[in-house]
Amino acid sequence: MSWPLFLSTDLFFVFGFGGVFRKCRTTSLNLSSPDLFFLLEALIVSQPTQDPLQGVWMKIERAQTHLNNLRVEVEAFHGRKPYRIIADNSSEPGKILFRVKIIECVPAGWSAIIGDIIHNLRSSLDLLATALVVANGGNPKTAYFPFAKIPGDIGARVNERMRGASPKAMKFARRLKPHPGGNEALWMLHSLDLLDKHRSIIPVGAAHRSVNPDLASNVPTKGEAEEITKLWEAMRSFLKERPIFLRPADRQFPMQDGAVLFSCPTPEPGQPKPEPQFIFEVAFGEGQVVDGEPVVETLKNFVKLAERITKIAQRHFF
Repeated sequence: MSWPLFLSTDLFFVFGFGGVFRKCRTTSLNLSSPDLFFLLEALIVSQPTQDPLQGVWMKIERAQTHLNNLRVEVEAFHGRKPYRIIADNSSEPGKILFRVKIIECVPAGWSAIIGDIIHNLRSSLDLLATALVVANGGNPKTAYFPFAKIPGDIGARVNERMRGASPKAMKFARRLKPHPGGNEALWMLHSLDLLDKHRSIIPVGAAHRSVNPDLASNVPTKGEAEEITKLWEAMRSFLKERPIFLRPADRQFPMQDGAVLFSCPTPEPGQPKPEPQFIFEVAFGEGQVVDGEPVVETLKNFVKLAERITKIAQRHFF
């Protein structure tokens, strides 16, 4: 017995998968029953099986895309030299105060981009927890990635949030230690996501990261003998070629216009004036679990963390 078959460019819809039929040009062929069933089986087998972690990876990739764009904007911002250093010789006798002059503020719109990155990564964890529950035949409607404010509560939170997952998957979630004093990076990510939801934006600002105090300027220019003078010259050259950047105890965050970033004694007559160098960065705002930490580097670590957790789960549970 032969069966009339209408082929189109969209075989998925022609055969009714999804219950939708699309109007398109067709070609009529007569196939015998064995031929038809063989074709149907080939089409069904050729349909790609959806990756149970597809949604997880999509969220992580979206976060990475936002981060790449943010990194470009931050580099362009620093390239415009938004800060200038002014040497103040008059405010304190016997001292030079190096003050910062802010020419351009950190764009406020970056807070929204940062919030998108954090929320995508946090959502990827919820989707991962859901996939672990579904993989064991559980109900995905109540599945969320578990977090606990107190370390001793994590067991109960895992049982509540991942009900239906396998015992092995629950043990995996507990061993991630998503609570204060455990996996601090995970807890920071969760806390920033909550902050973004409740305050609408995550504050960011400029921070003073490090300073090269220009140690070469402290080296004497002349010695008691010619050999000593040559030694001082060699030391100055060495220090100029290999600057040493130090992270100050007071990083001046958030950095204010006119703030003193560094001070040193006024040089003796004949000594060169110090020319310290400063490195600035964009950092998270005050009152947060990542207060003052560099934005781009911190977000990069969050992305790596989400990728690492997902890869481990993929290897052991899917």
